[in-house]
Amino acid sequence: MSRNCLQLIPPLLAAIALWLLPGVTAAAGRVALVIGNDRYDAAPRLNNAANDARGIAEALRGDLGFTLVGGAAQIDRNRGQALDLLERFRRESAGADIALFYFAGHGVAESGENWLVPSDDRTIAFREDVPLHALSQQAVLDRMQARVNVMVLDACRNNPLPSRAGGRSASRGLQPKGGPRGTLVAYAAGAGEVALDGNVASNGLYTRELLKRIRMPGQRLDDLFRAVGDAVYAASGQRQNPAIQDQLRDGAVYLLPGGSGAAPGPALVQQPVPDAERLAYEAAQAVNSLAGWQSFLNSYPDGVYASAARVQMSAITPVASPAFEAAPARKPKCEGLTQAQCTFVGIVDSCELGGTGHKIENGRVTINGSVIGHVNAAGKVVDNGGRVITELTKSYENNCR
Repeated sequence: MSRNCLQLIPPLLAAIALWLLPGVTAAAGRVALVIGNDRYDAAPRLNNAANDARGIAEALRGDLGFTLVGGAAQIDRNRGQALDLLERFRRESAGADIALFYFAGHGVAESGENWLVPSDDRTIAFREDVPLHALSQQAVLDRMQARVNVMVLDACRNNPLPSRAGGRSASRGLQPKGGPRGTLVAYAAGAGEVALDGNVASNGLYTRELLKRIRMPGQRLDDLFRAVGDAVYAASGQRQNPAIQDQLRDGAVYLLPGGSGAAPGPALVQQPVPDAERLAYEAAQAVNSLAGWQSFLNSYPDGVYASAARVQMSAITPVASPAFEAAPARKPKCEGLTQAQCTFVGIVDSCELGGTGHKIENGRVTINGSVIGHVNAAGKVVDNGGRVITELTKSYENNCR
């Protein structure tokens, strides 16, 4: 079954990191509210929303140093219970370094807003009922007053509600909506898509890939969710393409900084120095070839990005060698790159998208120094909401590969 996301506007996710000072209490550091709804009064029952919530709660509390509102994942909560939990979340997270909200279940978009559906949804029969009986995404954001606020929404609906005036919403999937500065918004599925729920007693596809990576030390938060998105895209056969809205502009964010023995406190680095493995991963991601990923894995077989690289590699179909001799490879354009970056995979790491003013720089798409998208696992240029930019993709294929 697919997660409900009637024309949903993306779930949100955000986080920055700051070195925790000695003596700071748990409530002043990291606070999370995790909700998973499987059993609904009216909507179809989900297989794994509760499992997903429990898995995320365990990772946040056990490995990443979060205090959970209610002490555990909150399962099958009705509207009144959810509002009470949100009020507790507001009080307990006020002034914290990071506040994180996670929701797995059914969600609906109506009147330009995202709505999270509580378990007592029998009163939601028409689109006009949604604002009266569901929880708005904006209401959740308004209650998040930490230094960094994170919302993750693994919810998406493919059975639009009818209107009392007649007709039915024809849209499906998410319509991206960003958060304020200091917020990273993550979506389990992109515009016009549904989030796969997975088998019974398992995890939904998006949360399963997130759980594989959320405990990895030394990875930036934006890189974490891009790697999750690429893995989901590959595992779903390109049917589900998660999106993020990244407003983390003041530095790199790490849920678990440093090496394997790092403490769980978040860390904000104002001028991060890219490490060799991350640069190599981004170079291989920009190329997205079997040779590039194999070269990366030869260099970092047990690295932080090794599992993501293997997923990327498995999604590429080998191309049979032609009977005739292939034309020589295009010479890389290496202006502004180190020799290591230029020669890592032996092809283009940085190039201009002919006449558009855009550049590809280590997998990221920039214009006038601002990042407006990246190259995904399928070799398509996508914006920060995960939508393919056709013109730039054609230019990328003609000029950079």
